[in-house]
Amino acid sequence: MQSGDANRFPLDAFNPSLLPDVDREFIDRADIEEFAKALNEPESEPLVALNDWRPIHQRIRRSRNRSRKNHPIRSKDEVREGFVYNVLKWPFLFVVLGWILALCVFYLFTRLYIWAYERSVTWRGRRQTLRKNLQSKTSFAEWKTAADALDDHLGNGKWKAVDEYAYYDHATVGRVKDQLRDARLQAQQLDGDSATAATDRLRSLVEASLKSNAFGVENPRMYSETYRGTKHLAQTFIEELHAALDYLLNHSLLKRSDKYTLAKHLHRNFGRTALCLSGGWFCRGSTTFRESYERTGRILNVSCVPSDPHSPTILTNYLTAPDCVIWSAVLASAAVPGILRIRGSCSSSLRTDVPLKALNLHFNVNFSIVSQVNPHVNLFFFSSRGAVGRPVTHRKGRGWRGGYLGSAVETSIKLDLAKYLKILKHLELLPRPLGQDWSGIWLQQFSGTITIWPKSRLSDFYYLLSDPSPERLAYMIKAGQRSTFPKLLFIENRMKIERLVEGGLLLAGDQVFNSKADRGDDSPHMHGQALRTSAVVRQDSFSTKEPSPMGMVNRRSSMLDELRRQSGVFFDDTEADGDETDATDDGADGDPDGAPDGARTEKPR
Repeated sequence: MQSGDANRFPLDAFNPSLLPDVDREFIDRADIEEFAKALNEPESEPLVALNDWRPIHQRIRRSRNRSRKNHPIRSKDEVREGFVYNVLKWPFLFVVLGWILALCVFYLFTRLYIWAYERSVTWRGRRQTLRKNLQSKTSFAEWKTAADALDDHLGNGKWKAVDEYAYYDHATVGRVKDQLRDARLQAQQLDGDSATAATDRLRSLVEASLKSNAFGVENPRMYSETYRGTKHLAQTFIEELHAALDYLLNHSLLKRSDKYTLAKHLHRNFGRTALCLSGGWFCRGSTTFRESYERTGRILNVSCVPSDPHSPTILTNYLTAPDCVIWSAVLASAAVPGILRIRGSCSSSLRTDVPLKALNLHFNVNFSIVSQVNPHVNLFFFSSRGAVGRPVTHRKGRGWRGGYLGSAVETSIKLDLAKYLKILKHLELLPRPLGQDWSGIWLQQFSGTITIWPKSRLSDFYYLLSDPSPERLAYMIKAGQRSTFPKLLFIENRMKIERLVEGGLLLAGDQVFNSKADRGDDSPHMHGQALRTSAVVRQDSFSTKEPSPMGMVNRRSSMLDELRRQSGVFFDDTEADGDETDATDDGADGDPDGAPDGARTEKPR
């Protein structure tokens, strides 16, 4: 954690007037009026809130039995029986909790030791000067220059020039790169049957090479030894692969159907990329999931966890809840027990903050970009051997952060904490405050292939449940940009290949969009890929393009029906009306999915 970040930014970093779309009005007044009208229909009650921290209805004193019913403890089916269990349950609980608290204190002191070690041993002299210069940059062009200067000073350029590295198959990469180049040049220069044979050979090479993390070139370790860049061999391989694929799909003599078949095969093998926003917030007026998808071509998913600890995660997107207003799903996903009461729902951070398995299952996502800003999670983010764009500089990159002793103690304590939390969960010792299992806050996976996590400040905990002021929002944007700069080359190398594959899927034309028989199982999102790849839908169309009159009628009718239903689901107070019936939004069993330009998952703060 750090408290002096403000000194590293220019004064305009805290100027709210420089925020994007600061003067843009996103909410349509007509939609607000329709929303108010729907909430005041006879079957719903007026929406009245005292303030941001009070429930919709005033609290009504209830009996002890009613309180237990609303916040259920473990049922008879969940709890094992036995004399020894009943006798030792509470002693075991207090002993384990006490040890977990002690481990947390030890962990804090260990991180302080590593912090002091790095500043007294690692960051000194010219190295520290270049590091501060790097941290002060607020534009990507300036940051690249500063990162290259720091890499040159640390000797990381020599590491890039050497092909050998244990975390990828450098021999195969070099051989395939030369074969790709030779086949591409032959296909471009030769004519007749010779060109056809060279094109077929190039196609076979691309199909064999274009896979997720082929030969290890997408291993995060490949980008964790320098502040910017990777092995020159790996970079030239990616560029040659991109050139070969571009030739096959856009310039070769292959038939249009053959190009589509190639792109379809590569799309399955290469997979898709997901952008997972953990702690983000998305809301644009009364836009529905269907409208969001039709206008942008991107798949937005919002997830929440049912209040029942054994029910599966709820997924809402343009397929499972097309007419659901996005803000209502966001509100359900942000329902932290004890802070915001949404009947039948609670925050997805309690169980599945980054649903990587579901992303792979539903959308063939095997490359994830996770934006992680939860301060209670960032405290435990520590890479002893470096992370993408944040190498270990001790002993010229071959050492450990904080020395071997510091890294060993940090890793041991963190693993012990996870172990004892699992003991509490599996031995059924942990109580359920507010009817929820809170162990998942720390036991679930919070990282992805690339994890962007700005450093937390002490003030972040104080403002954890507050909307940011314009000044804090300006700082957050600048800090987030600076944390993203070291990851951009890794993301660029991945996305420029994926863009070409998506463009190839559009070559089928009417075969994809007008004929169900020819679509295949892997093309339900071709419409979204067309929107993203073609120039028909421009960036400003989201605010300027008006839907057709018939579309407006259908949208308004479906939105009113949705709002009437949600007014009884999301804003109902069981303390006032005594209704105990669980109700949830339109959703399917499973976890949320998402990807930039493929699917996107949104986890609100």
